[in-house]
Amino acid sequence: MDEQEESLEQRLLGQVTELFSSKMFVFSNTLDITNSFQRAFKDTHTKTSTPLWKQVDKRFWWNEHLTRDFVIQELDEWVTPVMQGTIQVEPCNIEGYDFDFVLISRRSRERAGMRYQRRGINEDGQVANFVETEQVVIFKREDSHHIASFIQTRGSIPVFWSQSPYSLHPIPTLERGDEENFEAFQKHFEVQEDLYGKQVLVSLTELTGREAIVGAEYRKYVERLCDPNIKYVEFDFHKETKGMKFENISRLSNSLYDDLSKMQYFWEIRDKKADSAYCKQKGVFRTNCMDCLDRTNVVQSAFGRSILNLQLMRFGISEYPEKGIKYYNHFERIFNNVWANNGDMISRMYAGTSALKGDFTRTGKRNITGMMNDASNSLARMYFNTTKDFWRQATVDFILGYHKTEIFRHVPRSSKMSAEPGIERRWAKIRSDAIDISSEIVISDDERILAGWTMLSPISNSARSTNRRPKRFEEKVVLLSDKALYICRYNYNLEKVVQFKRLSLETITSIQVGEYILSSLTPTSRSSNLNYGLIIHYMTNGELIRWNTGSIHNQSLEELNFGGDSDSSDSNTEGVNYNTQDTIILKAVRYNILGELDGEVETCKESVMQMVEKIAISCGHAPDDEHFIIHKPIISLEQAERRDGIFKKMGFKIKQAIWI
Repeated sequence: MDEQEESLEQRLLGQVTELFSSKMFVFSNTLDITNSFQRAFKDTHTKTSTPLWKQVDKRFWWNEHLTRDFVIQELDEWVTPVMQGTIQVEPCNIEGYDFDFVLISRRSRERAGMRYQRRGINEDGQVANFVETEQVVIFKREDSHHIASFIQTRGSIPVFWSQSPYSLHPIPTLERGDEENFEAFQKHFEVQEDLYGKQVLVSLTELTGREAIVGAEYRKYVERLCDPNIKYVEFDFHKETKGMKFENISRLSNSLYDDLSKMQYFWEIRDKKADSAYCKQKGVFRTNCMDCLDRTNVVQSAFGRSILNLQLMRFGISEYPEKGIKYYNHFERIFNNVWANNGDMISRMYAGTSALKGDFTRTGKRNITGMMNDASNSLARMYFNTTKDFWRQATVDFILGYHKTEIFRHVPRSSKMSAEPGIERRWAKIRSDAIDISSEIVISDDERILAGWTMLSPISNSARSTNRRPKRFEEKVVLLSDKALYICRYNYNLEKVVQFKRLSLETITSIQVGEYILSSLTPTSRSSNLNYGLIIHYMTNGELIRWNTGSIHNQSLEELNFGGDSDSSDSNTEGVNYNTQDTIILKAVRYNILGELDGEVETCKESVMQMVEKIAISCGHAPDDEHFIIHKPIISLEQAERRDGIFKKMGFKIKQAIWI
């Protein structure tokens, strides 16, 4: 193991240890804490002899991947489900009646992660920072134990969106197309309704400004879904509580009191004869703000207060139902602190700091000290967002089995964003679709498609540049037919071919193939198997170039990478060049960087050699024709080492030391 690998391993061990030492995880050896009391009640009679790990709600089983070997070996007693969340139990007394007040929050492992690393929804309808919070009252009457619980949920706005971590108040960016968003949106609420029943959606985002960008999309898809089991409510938290008027939150909870009454709650009685349920919860409040942290926790505590007032009255514990728990100062302090602790813990899990507005949740009042603490926490959040959250996110994805250790080796230094689970499978499909779409557009009916690839091509400002080591590359679609080779510039966002170059097979004179090393600084970048390319030499007579746009005039361009625009509005014309030679430089795209793709994946060298062999055969040459296929490095390792230079190598080592 070299020095870099050893440092990386130590960093990985440190991150995993730090994650599980953060007091954010809970477990029980005897009790299933991942299921709510209502879900557990449904299966009471079928779980008496079932191993604990088979009883859990897998949404909240965070160490399933880590315990898979024990499961396979049927070592049930060694498998202890661990949940990320918080549990607080407080013994209480009101008017001589003893009871336990419990608050449990279960944070979903689906689309789990850090604040700006995971936003919105994924293709499976799973949202970031989804948390199920269960408020429980447990008391005894004669020989019966009574358990009453009320569930609320929170989760990111269920559309595709993201935010940059490099700002205190970044502007949200909407992603994907309308149909992709709606499909994921629909999946999300199908699952939520199946789990919880009717959904009362409470959106606390601002109705104007940057937050409205995402909030408006939320509203649009709710209206399009038109589901009778969904009620959508907007409450601009910041506007309604402006001037520290946090008492206005009661207007929201009062306006939804009828929904709360119809929703009911779960009430179970356990005695010597049997367990029974007086009533069951039939719906849920799903609350969100931008982060589903500070504002969400304040409002959820208000809903929790309303249902608790109702429960204590029905249980005969409270003698002043019209005044509620405010009449009992000692218990209200407990209630407020439990909910404030809940908000702090969820905030640490997602943002790295305690919740904002915690002073109001604890005391029912907003003050200057609380505002100063919020400002400090906001700055701390920005620090975590930009410096630590990549590693935290990669660690979460690693322990959940979404990524292998490769995720720690491939740091996108420009964005510091950890790769989304399933990103490689998604890009494999996108590339496959790009090949299919391109072939339909550019290949004429009298030609037969033989093969297609996506390759990297150097970007240059010069039309006839032969620079093999540019600053940037562009991914292009390469198609082989029985008559020609096509190099297509493809817009992945619009799913269209912007421009393509057609080379008749008889114009291709030779192909140089070999290692294409751009950097000698890492083991991956030095590997010839992972860095391979080709140079196609051809005669420009019969070369055809077409633009698929109505705003640029087609000219006699000799290179696919273009640098200038024209004012003409003609489209779909062509340019032809005669009696000159030109080259096209291509580098293989490396697949399965993070190890997500199933089965055996070709190396870059294998992919290029197969591609060159097919082109050679189509051009009428044997695969071993040394005059047509020239084996010579595009950029050799020795050349790359000379170009890197001592200062670049020193700079890289310093960056690695700081980063790892």
